[in-house]
Amino acid sequence: MELENKEFDKSLEKQCDETKQPADLMAFANGGKSSKAKIDFHLSDYLELIDTTSRVIREGKRGAVPEKIAPILTRLYLNPQTWLNMLNHLQNGFSYAIGKMNALVKYCHHYPSTTTKGIRLSQSVYLATA
Repeated sequence: MELENKEFDKSLEKQCDETKQPADLMAFANGGKSSKAKIDFHLSDYLELIDTTSRVIREGKRGAVPEKIAPILTRLYLNPQTWLNMLNHLQNGFSYAIGKMNALVKYCHHYPSTTTKGIRLSQSVYLATA
């Protein structure tokens, strides 16, 4: 099962890398005070919706996640309690990007004008991987 998860995650990572993002994305309504428009949806609810939906799509169809694949927070090596706590204080913990420590460092090297805010929080949210 672990090998299947890794293969699935590599495929998903490749698809994400190839996807172009719009210039601006709306924030999720996770709290915080901002005058910017927000999506009336919490990020944790969105991730659960995507994970659940991908499991009900017919097996063998593009976008289907097999039942034997672990839930999304497990696949992302996220500690569920720390993840939810981080979401409630998202603006305080990170500045430009969210992810594992090595991904944040790479991001900052790619975009030198940004800061590395969130490194310590990232280490507590993302579980150690093998």
